[in-house]
Amino acid sequence: MRHRTGSITFLALLFLQSTATANDHNKLANFVFPSDNQITQSQFTQLTAPELNKIQNSLELPVEYCLDHVKMRIKDNMIEEWLGSFKKYDFSGDGIDDLLFISYCGGEEYRNYFWVNKDNKYYYSGLMEGTIVKLYRTPDSKSFSAVTRSGYCCLGYIGSIDLFTPEIKDGILKYKLQKRIKEFGNASISVPDKRMSSKRFIVKNDKYKLREHPVIDDKYDEYGSDFEGKPVYGNTLAEFTKGSKGIAIAEKPDNTGRVWWFVLMDEDANAIYSRFHDDANASKAGWMSSIFLEVIN
Repeated sequence: MRHRTGSITFLALLFLQSTATANDHNKLANFVFPSDNQITQSQFTQLTAPELNKIQNSLELPVEYCLDHVKMRIKDNMIEEWLGSFKKYDFSGDGIDDLLFISYCGGEEYRNYFWVNKDNKYYYSGLMEGTIVKLYRTPDSKSFSAVTRSGYCCLGYIGSIDLFTPEIKDGILKYKLQKRIKEFGNASISVPDKRMSSKRFIVKNDKYKLREHPVIDDKYDEYGSDFEGKPVYGNTLAEFTKGSKGIAIAEKPDNTGRVWWFVLMDEDANAIYSRFHDDANASKAGWMSSIFLEVIN
């Protein structure tokens, strides 16, 4: 009974942790990918029924299970059932409104489909999964980049902040996943308000720990270990080998004078222990003591 009660308590804590992280995802996204000239979903405009009826036969619809449903609605003249899911905004930056379709499509994450309007035809630009946090322009592009947040459904406590950047292929705007930052639990809550100039570093000690909070906690977590199916010690998220590299974007001293860095580890940094999952080609975010991190060019 003690074991079962502990597991239920742990699940409840995960739910609270997940909810808290959801409330702070804007802060983390803006901290990891700072930007000017940005917009949010509140600035999108909903398509009207006459507008949707006018353009529905101009949509390029590749084979994809969610878009197959759109094709069926068009064929049956029932496209207006999804009217609220279609938004418009000038994502390409050419002065003409483009199109966005947001739907769960039977899944657990939002699926965001983009089309660019060119010569009165809507060309498919790509799919982004998750909640769109913001879109912003970089100084070298008139088209918007996009930041999404995903992975926190179903009591999940591992999520990601994803950056999608625009590129032109055959004269059409396309979106590609540029960088994925994996975040665990409450790491975003402890992010400082101020971002420092980025520091590129290399790890100088073996089995160096990435932590959820800027404090040393190595106590064995019985319930966490049972739930995750692997040993869990305090706030340790991962252990990296000597020579692993990353970027520090904030710092915070603890009450002992130790300086902690909030870091984004490189995608190919070698973790010999990790509580993250589905993290191929993804950076891991968290806190590291700066004592054995050496700044490099």
